[in-house]
Amino acid sequence: MNKYLTVRSHLLHCALALFIIAVAQTAHAQPSFGQQWQKTATPLFSIVGMPGSWNGAPVAAYDVIGHVMHDGAQYKSYVGGSDGSGFASGLWTSETLESGWIAYPGNPVLSRGAEGSWDEASVANPVVILDGGTYKMWYAGTDNAGVTRIGYATSADGRAWEKSENNPVLDVSSNGWDSFHLHTPYIVKDGETYRMWYAGHDGGGGTWGIGYATSPDGVSWTRASNDPVIVPEEGWEFTAIHTPVVLVEDGKFLMWYGGQEGVFGSGGIVQTGFAASEDGTNWVKDENNPVLKVGGLNAKDEYVALALGVFKIDAGTYKMVYGANSPTYLGSMTATLSIPTAVEDLGGIAADFALAQNYPNPFNPQTNIRFTLAKPGQVSLKVFNLLGEEVATLADEHRMQGQYQVSWTPDGLQSGMYIYRLTAGDFVAARTMLYLK
Repeated sequence: MNKYLTVRSHLLHCALALFIIAVAQTAHAQPSFGQQWQKTATPLFSIVGMPGSWNGAPVAAYDVIGHVMHDGAQYKSYVGGSDGSGFASGLWTSETLESGWIAYPGNPVLSRGAEGSWDEASVANPVVILDGGTYKMWYAGTDNAGVTRIGYATSADGRAWEKSENNPVLDVSSNGWDSFHLHTPYIVKDGETYRMWYAGHDGGGGTWGIGYATSPDGVSWTRASNDPVIVPEEGWEFTAIHTPVVLVEDGKFLMWYGGQEGVFGSGGIVQTGFAASEDGTNWVKDENNPVLKVGGLNAKDEYVALALGVFKIDAGTYKMVYGANSPTYLGSMTATLSIPTAVEDLGGIAADFALAQNYPNPFNPQTNIRFTLAKPGQVSLKVFNLLGEEVATLADEHRMQGQYQVSWTPDGLQSGMYIYRLTAGDFVAARTMLYLK
């Protein structure tokens, strides 16, 4: 018995020593891309209309957001609005980003579906591209049970829209992280491939993430992974992430996305972060996130500063249209980024190897584990009990550089402390987690 206790004590001390070493190894920072956005002081337009109109009911900013595009002649902002009973989508246009925005007299341009349809309660979060002379829109549609999916519509002029007979074109998953809400999609056409990044969460709202799917035609979509490609971190984005805006430049993908801290309307705020990727799947976040912060007390963007569109004006200048919200305002504003380094000098988008603390922790029944790879290679992620016995293998394969998340649901294991260990080339790190039944 004493021998057993001695061996067990030795194992516990080894586990503790390994955990302390792991914490030191994962303390490296993610790269800083140096973005300094300068806001303009003048709002562009208010999303809320006259009482009784299609957009006359003030609601939380993230419920009505959409995106901004440029069709070669005009900037077009497609955003949602509520009449108090549901959401529709409208259009504002301008010759320039900074001023002259007017609402289309025929708003809303996209209305809710018929009773009993998959989008009878809401059509919101639209994103539009001009492809081969046709305007193509993807939007979030909600049924009366509150389930939200992605739909598709086309238009010859960007104003009169016809919904696809194949709707919804991206459905919720059967039991995954995105099994209840799919919303705020963003689409780019990269060569002959349509790429979609979308936000989602499950029925409990506790597994927010940004997913990724591809399509040959914009209608038939295939998820690139069953896991989200970007997940919330602690701090400014710990509650939720959503509303991706993606540019493709020099073979790299650049994303601005919304992160939410706390419950909106109860002290929570929504701000904009930045991430970069070489394949659209594996992303590295800016260590200086959020790159666009909310304003101060009584500012137009006191609660929300959320990117709706980013445009490269010239070699060294980007402009952003962002959604803003305060107790007295819900609408859009602009910001400018002058780039001596930032986006143009992302290089290889290098990141340190890192193993993050699992979340939630303690957990029951499932937890998530995030890790970062600085370069491609063979990766092993395993779980051990405190006796050093392997109880689960979560990854054992070749993976590309980037950030990853895996989920673990203990099967037939007892409550207690477990150790998870990441091995990637010469990098080895471990952390402990607590499972409570």
